[in-house]
Amino acid sequence: MTDSWAIGIDLGGTKIEGALIGSDGSLQHRIHYPTDVQGGAEAIIKQIILIVGEIQQNTGAPIKGIGIGIAGQIDNSSQLVRFAPNLKWRNLPLIEKLAPLIKKPIYMDNDVRVAARGEKNFGAGRACTNFICLYLGTGIGGGIVLNNALITGSNHTAGEFGHLTVQMNGPLCTCGNHGCLEAFSSGWAIAKNARDKNIHQNPDSPLFKQETLTAALVFQAANQRDPLALQIIGDAIEALTAGLISIVNAWNPQRLILGGGLLKGYAPYLAEIERGVRQRALPSACETLELLTSGCQGNGALLGAGVLVFESIHDKKC
Repeated sequence: MTDSWAIGIDLGGTKIEGALIGSDGSLQHRIHYPTDVQGGAEAIIKQIILIVGEIQQNTGAPIKGIGIGIAGQIDNSSQLVRFAPNLKWRNLPLIEKLAPLIKKPIYMDNDVRVAARGEKNFGAGRACTNFICLYLGTGIGGGIVLNNALITGSNHTAGEFGHLTVQMNGPLCTCGNHGCLEAFSSGWAIAKNARDKNIHQNPDSPLFKQETLTAALVFQAANQRDPLALQIIGDAIEALTAGLISIVNAWNPQRLILGGGLLKGYAPYLAEIERGVRQRALPSACETLELLTSGCQGNGALLGAGVLVFESIHDKKC
């Protein structure tokens, strides 16, 4: 039975989504909009306020606070969004800007650390003391739970698995580095790699007539056995497998939980990815490993944003 309510916000580079979250894992009044990245921080702040206002208008539930998961590096000690490359933010005092307009307690964290809270409480991480979440979307991020504790790192950047280097001289990433996992396997990278491969010189490709390329379209073309799309998705799978091998060897999780908006595209290849991990990772690291998909039906970040509020008001951690 729900005894507390919060508003959860999932803020990504492509869309911003909000919902009313109950402490029992219930989810109501879901709202989403395309993220207005081009409008800058002020435009996105207006979108957050709009979503909160719409949800408040549609419920009489007493809302304890607002939880926000953000695709970026969050420093809660200074309440700054340090770096959110797909939002084009650096050192943004988001809570300071929102507080006078929302007038409810506001809490924020990295979106996949937030999703890890959702998985731990309501999804594939339940009854598990050691697991890692890797969420695949516009970008790629991770959440680490070891010995029942959510790991944030000394400077609040733990879990940036999208920026594992998988090829030293690989393509440029949005973070400014080269060869990151995200530069191969994320949504923005798959779309960019399709554009960069001169698809308009390949009239036989189903991608040829697409004015706006997205990762979903590239996955769709790969499912149709288009050679160009298969090459792009093959590169993404190879990089993702390499990244997962490093994660398994370094952290030895009991469960590796994959989620995010791109999971549907990767679904036909998950068995191939798992085989690659088990073949190349250290045998001892794979002995008890389970590779699972999110148990939150696509709602991990929203549910976890609610958990972020409930943790704070009850002084209880993941």
